[in-house]
Order: sequence, then C-alpha cells, then structure tokens
Amino acid sequence: MLAHAANHTFCRSVLQFEYGWGPSLHFVLCARSWSFPESLLRHERQLTERFSRRPGQRVVDAGCRIGGLLIEIARFSGAMIIEVNTNEYQIERARKLVEEAGIGHMAEYIKYDSMRMEPAGNCFDVFCSVKSTVRALDKAGCYGKAFRVTKSGTYFAVLDWCLTNRIDSNDGLLWWFKHEVEAGTLQSSTHRPPSVATRALLLNSTTSVRGR
Repeated sequence: MLAHAANHTFCRSVLQFEYGWGPSLHFVLCARSWSFPESLLRHERQLTERFSRRPGQRVVDAGCRIGGLLIEIARFSGAMIIEVNTNEYQIERARKLVEEAGIGHMAEYIKYDSMRMEPAGNCFDVFCSVKSTVRALDKAGCYGKAFRVTKSGTYFAVLDWCLTNRIDSNDGLLWWFKHEVEAGTLQSSTHRPPSVATRALLLNSTTSVRGR
C-alpha cells in the first residue's frame, strides 16, 4: 500500500520537480559566484571523479530518478550506467532524456527496488546512490545489499542527509520545516544521526566491505 502510494506521488510530482530544479533531482552546494547549473555540474563531476575513473566501468545508480546524474557520469567518465528504479514513469523519462543527450548506448534500466535488489554477486564496479538511501529504514540491510552486488576493491558511493541530535526541540519553525521536508520527499523520519549510517557500514565491514 505504501509503495503504491509512493509510486503514485512520484509520478505526479516529478514533472514539477524537474520544472523547478532540473533533471538532477538532488541537493547541491552553491556559492554566491556560481549559477545553479554550474553548481550542479561541479557537484556531479566532483562525485564522479571520486569513483569512476575509467571508461567501461559498470556503475549502478540506485534510485536513479530521471537520469540527470546518469547523463553527467556517463559523459564525464565514459562509464556504463545501470539505472535501478521502482517507478516506471521515472525510468521512461530517464530513457528519453538519456537518448536526447546522445548516450543511450551507455545506459541500462532495471525496474526493481534497489533496497531489495538480488542480482548475481560482484557484478558492478561501483554502487552509487544519491539522496536515495535516506528512505531506507534498515541502513545495515540496505548497505549489505549494495556490497553484495559490487566487486571487491571497487567503490560504494552514497550521498545521504539527515537531521542530527543537535536539533533544537523548542524551535517550532525548524520542526515545521522538518515535517514539510519529510512529507514532500515521502520519508517517515529524517531524525536519524549520521552515526546510524556509520554503524551500518561497520556492521557490513566484517563480511562485505573489507578491502574495498
């Protein structure tokens, strides 16, 4: 029921997000001297430089949305990008944008829940997820899936966000903003400190992360 509601909401909202934000539906740091498109480009290229260093790498983009990040990774690095998404509309929109960018031969699409993905182990060179694992209630389980499908010695690249325990519980405006962000992005709660993600990584390190 919740998954169906989330899919329906994403179908209705993605055009509004794209109109207001562009095809790269993720947060980005901006400087006063940078335009918004320039800020997006800098952010995505810096991310790509960290994990994709040679053409032909197979990079899985989990929770890919409509392919904005895919296009920049493929253009900048020459990697083959495998888009994983549960939403059919977003996949089709990504396919259209990628074809228009002239890199359709560098992308594959899988309609699947990246939090439950079970392809053959060690089949990807990089696991990339930008602002998608923030919705995972079980971080350890989510990260464990990611490490099981990537090759040893490669990269696990995740950008996440949350509220920390330093939040002022007496600040009504901040709590209102927290609620609006959660409602707008279909999250049950953002009030999980960064240490939760760190513990999830350490839990998986005994079997999957070691040596990566």
